[in-house]
Order: sequence, then structure tokens, then C-alpha cells
Amino acid sequence: MNDYTVLTNPLTTEKSVRMMEMENKMTFVVNKKATKAEIKKAFESMFSVKVDKVNTHITNGKKIAIIALNPNFIAMDIATQLGILWREWKDAKEINSTKKRKGKPKI
Repeated sequence: MNDYTVLTNPLTTEKSVRMMEMENKMTFVVNKKATKAEIKKAFESMFSVKVDKVNTHITNGKKIAIIALNPNFIAMDIATQLGILWREWKDAKEINSTKKRKGKPKI
């Protein structure tokens, strides 16, 4: 199976973001026919990281893979590469400075 057919898309829920931050794990929707070994191989080759463990479950007809990364690699960096999360050094001031209010607020 091709690496790009194994990993469908990253899952970005509150729980998956918390797992990225606290447990160094990524959550992806994967092909239903993909095995844990194929998921591990595809993830390692696509992102050039080392995977420690892969857990899978099927929910609402979709197969979800929770991928635990080696402690030498950071899940938040991969999420930033994918455009899921902003880097920590972009603070709220930079984001808010681009938004400018015009006139009085409508009530």
C-alpha cells in the first residue's frame, strides 16, 4: 500500500491536540485495510521520525490511529509542519495586530 493511501488525514480535536502537547502522540484517520506495521512505516517515511507504538480503533466507520512518537521527536513540530498548530513563538499580539477595528461596534 502507498504511504499516501495509508494515512488519510490528521485528526484535530481537542483531545488529539492535548495528546500532542502532553503525551507526544499524533492522531490520524487511516485506510481501513491498513495494518499497524503499514501505518508505522508510512508515518516514519513521510515525516522522517521514529515511531514507538501505534494503536488503532474504528469509530463511526473510520479507522483512527494514535501514533506514539519516540521521545527524540516532538509531535508539535510535525503538527506545525502540517499547518495544524501555530508555533509557540507566534504570540497573541502578532495575531491581534493584523486585525483592525473600523468604527463603532454594531449592537
